[in-house]
Amino acid sequence: MKKVKDTILRFNQILPDFTAPPSEADIVVFDVETTGFYPFLGDDIISIGAVPVRKPQHSFYELVRTARSIPEPIIELTGIDNNMMNAEGKAFPDMLLEFLTFAEGSFLSAHPASFDVRFLQVLCRRWRLPVVRPYVLDSFHTARLLYPDADASLDGLIQHFHMPVIRRHHALNDAIITAEVLEKLLYRAENAGCHSIGTLVHETMMKKKRRRR
Repeated sequence: MKKVKDTILRFNQILPDFTAPPSEADIVVFDVETTGFYPFLGDDIISIGAVPVRKPQHSFYELVRTARSIPEPIIELTGIDNNMMNAEGKAFPDMLLEFLTFAEGSFLSAHPASFDVRFLQVLCRRWRLPVVRPYVLDSFHTARLLYPDADASLDGLIQHFHMPVIRRHHALNDAIITAEVLEKLLYRAENAGCHSIGTLVHETMMKKKRRRR
């Protein structure tokens, strides 16, 4: 566990490049599939997929073991059953070690990021690990910022950009399609005059805060 703890602390300390143009920033898009929506009530991650926006040929995918059985609706949705999870899944700390090594030095992005990041952080606490504190560009709120009249859901953006439909609710597939959506958003931001990823992250966070009011 010491190696996992050291990896989390190092990940938290390494700053991504906030000055890079949005289309040149190092961003890793990730997605988690879970046993439910409520990590504080015991729901777990059952799979995670990730892909760098600038290097889509590289990818990360792991099944994750959980102590609780996967509910039938989740099995139907994701295609992951208990036998598969128990045979191929890794313990959460082992998965986290590999994932953070894969994403080190990058912004993390997800759609919406609040869901996926929250699961990582709650499970860190559950395993008594330091909490992962990534620098995040939320692709959902980025879409709301840049296309305020569009449906900002992932399926809505897939339709908006006339992208091919792929199998959804598979962590790696969802990460790949989100990365493709995010790439379009990053170019839109640059064309609108946003010259650094740091500015886009800040404006997206402000958009999110204004929405909450």
